[in-house]
Amino acid sequence: MHVPDLARNALALVAILVPLIVLHEGGHFLVAKLLRFPVAVFSVGFGKRLWGFKIRETDYRISALPFGGYVRVVGLGPDESLLVDHPGPAADPAAVEGEKDPAPPVLEARPKSRLGKIAIFAAGPAANAILAVALRTGAYMMGLEEPAYLDKPVLVSALDAGSPAEAAGIRPGDTIVGIDGKKIANWDDYQMEVFPSAGKTIRFSYERPGDPGAHDVAIPVAKADSSEIGTTGVHPVFAIKVMRVFPGSPAENGGMKPGDIILSIGGEPVSPFKEISSLVGPRGNVPTPFVVERDGAPKDLMITPRSGATRATIGIELQAAFSTIERHGLTKAVRKSFAFNVDMTKKTLDILGRLFRAKVTVKQTMSGPLDIAKVAGQESKVGLSSFLALMGMISLQLFIFNALPIPLLDGFHILLVAIEGALRRDLSLQIKEKIFQAGFVLLVLLMLVVLYYDVIKNAGGIGKLFGG
Repeated sequence: MHVPDLARNALALVAILVPLIVLHEGGHFLVAKLLRFPVAVFSVGFGKRLWGFKIRETDYRISALPFGGYVRVVGLGPDESLLVDHPGPAADPAAVEGEKDPAPPVLEARPKSRLGKIAIFAAGPAANAILAVALRTGAYMMGLEEPAYLDKPVLVSALDAGSPAEAAGIRPGDTIVGIDGKKIANWDDYQMEVFPSAGKTIRFSYERPGDPGAHDVAIPVAKADSSEIGTTGVHPVFAIKVMRVFPGSPAENGGMKPGDIILSIGGEPVSPFKEISSLVGPRGNVPTPFVVERDGAPKDLMITPRSGATRATIGIELQAAFSTIERHGLTKAVRKSFAFNVDMTKKTLDILGRLFRAKVTVKQTMSGPLDIAKVAGQESKVGLSSFLALMGMISLQLFIFNALPIPLLDGFHILLVAIEGALRRDLSLQIKEKIFQAGFVLLVLLMLVVLYYDVIKNAGGIGKLFGG
């Protein structure tokens, strides 16, 4: 990592976090205003007030610590961590620049509807969920590059030499159909099981051509890198895309065009990239049927390979199609974005369940600001659609995290108000303070663990930056 990369990563992180924070807090703010709860403070960031301005009773401010923000609503307590009655002035009055301790303004709280409180607390996460769908919709409309194999069956194309899967007897051509008794329909399912399983041994069920029935084998999952992402050394089959057709070549004469994906040659399916030359090489001067995919539909071609000194060729330049471009109109983009976010929510909750059951670790499942900044910087180089997709993903994670029933988070506030509604009375301030103090300690410990692993994972880049 060098200085320009560091600057790009930092700017990309700010470009993602600030709008997401403003929108999340804006959700709380908007609903509070609609329900006529007075709002004392709207802050981007925590801690010391650096700059701001005041409109009516609300102090709009930028604070020193940028990783978060808050809205202080009269009637919900002196801050979002305390749900208490507030009959008089705001506990932390809007400060006026140049004044050290101004007299607190008198902000009268309206009658406190519990449904109103729930609506205010739910509005922040809901804003993040809506933004997640909107951002990915925009990315799909612009054209989003995604892995081409994720929705395909787990057909093994190749194996790393000496990998756990090779040592266990997995071969190219095998299809993995289950892991630890769970059905595996595609590479997306496969990654969900393998990536968080570094250091563990899991059972694979696979099928082999010519050998009927499923077979089981235990495979120890290795660590791919310092982030402890699991790997077994298997690789998917990639589509073979024609990048260039040489003028006057047999391929051009046969009607092949750049962008075509070769599906079969002479009736034999094309799978691993290396098979192209072996299928074409022996067919010198022999008219050969090719099937390609063009504009999403199969097309039949007849091409006669030209004999050469050692093998026949058809005059094309190829590339393994590791990714595909998803580009859709508004209606389809919204549907795909909604389905994607629902699916990612289910997967995130599944991972969180494993985390609470100690099936995975914090290091494997959570990313800190250094990790997020690095990925944000990389996606900013790829293009705007990729950057928007990442921003949408982070917004979705903020929605899920804030909706959890953990003290200090919006989900717990909603649960607490619901409990008070069921009891038909408010819990005492002392009980609430103890709950939120415990929640504060828990969140601080979690943040410290995440930051620790974040620094460990990125220590190499930081060391290089400062000459280490």
